[in-house]
This record gives sequence, structure tokens and C-alpha cells, in this order.
Amino acid sequence: GSTQVPVGPLLRVVDCFSGETLLEVPADSVAEGTRLRVAVRMAAGIPVEAQRLLWGGCALDSGPLPPGLTTNPDAPAVRLLRVEVDWHAALNRVVSVIAFSINKELFDGPFASV
Repeated sequence: GSTQVPVGPLLRVVDCFSGETLLEVPADSVAEGTRLRVAVRMAAGIPVEAQRLLWGGCALDSGPLPPGLTTNPDAPAVRLLRVEVDWHAALNRVVSVIAFSINKELFDGPFASV
């Protein structure tokens, strides 16, 4: 007869706006953010650099996925937010300029001696 291999929890990725399921994959096969992004690219054709993966109120980075996501069969789906790569890069530059200005004002301005 055929032998069934036990499968761990399935990890599901859904589109942030439509709720459409883009990918369902065994969680242990994509234990890192990088591997999950590649799987999304292969399943949905969305470039890795255009993906922002959100789960549990946080963005998932390229490292190990949170244990609650990979071991809990009832874990909520990962949400995919598609970003325009050029806009994202421009917004990152704006944020870094603003952060630099705020830090400079705090350290060089009226609060420097506090």
C-alpha cells in the first residue's frame, strides 16, 4: 500500500487586500523569510523585492520565521503587501532624511544639554 508521510502545519499566504490565497505550503519547508519569499515568487510571480510579508502585527524579515507561525496549525495566515519597488526605495530615503534631521535636532539643538 501507499505510505502517507505526516505533514506539519500548512503555512498560508494571502493577499493583504483581496484575501485571496496565494500560497499554501508545509511550514517546515519554508522555515525562513527568504525561503518563504522565494516560494511566493514561484507560486504567484511577485518579485521578492516587491513583497512585504506581515504576520502577528510585524513584518517578517529574511531570518527564521516565528515559532508560533511554523508550529501552530491554527496560526493566522501571513499577509502579503505588494509594494512598488521604486516608491519603497524613495520612501526609505525620505524616512532616513527625516530621522537624521530629528536626531540632529535632538543632539545639536536645545535638548543637547539635557
